[in-house]
Amino acid sequence: MTAAGIRILHASTELGEFDVYVNDNLCIKTLPFTAITQYIQLPAGDNWVEVFRTGDPSKAIHRRMISVRANRCYTVCLQPKKIFVVEDSHLSQNRSSGPYLRFIHLLQSGPNMDLINLSGSCFFSNNGYMGVSPYRAVSPQTTNFSLRVSGTRKILFHSPIYRLEPSRVYTVYVLGVSPNAVPYVLIVPDRDSHILY
Repeated sequence: MTAAGIRILHASTELGEFDVYVNDNLCIKTLPFTAITQYIQLPAGDNWVEVFRTGDPSKAIHRRMISVRANRCYTVCLQPKKIFVVEDSHLSQNRSSGPYLRFIHLLQSGPNMDLINLSGSCFFSNNGYMGVSPYRAVSPQTTNFSLRVSGTRKILFHSPIYRLEPSRVYTVYVLGVSPNAVPYVLIVPDRDSHILY
């Protein structure tokens, strides 16, 4: 069977834990906020994704058909009022050794942001809500990240020290609701669809 891979990210501060069904099958139970699953295999084409509050299958919070292509990977981001689907790494086999980095802004009501490293170098600038940057090749490094309000010196968040390894692909997700809380930041490796299965 020709397959695709999807993983689920709980990106909603408002709705508690989720049970997630794909094509009427329970595939993830009790998913908490900020959790991201491993990739699961789906047939290429149209697939139904339904989200319920944990233990309450009477009414779906979200229900959406998503279309996925063979040998591609996707992240399904569960937002308060929608399901937001992004395609993960599908980089040229002739690319440099990387690492590669991408920035996805899911901070509700948040300002446009820059992602900078320990030395103050800017990885990405002026990324707005629901913005998905392209992947960018960076040097292997051990660093922490800061989120800065674009056009200012205001820092919203400092991450712990993180190692960006050669030949790896990463996404930095920013989650939460602004200005009521400190943003949540996830730095996760993406699967390269060239080595999907």
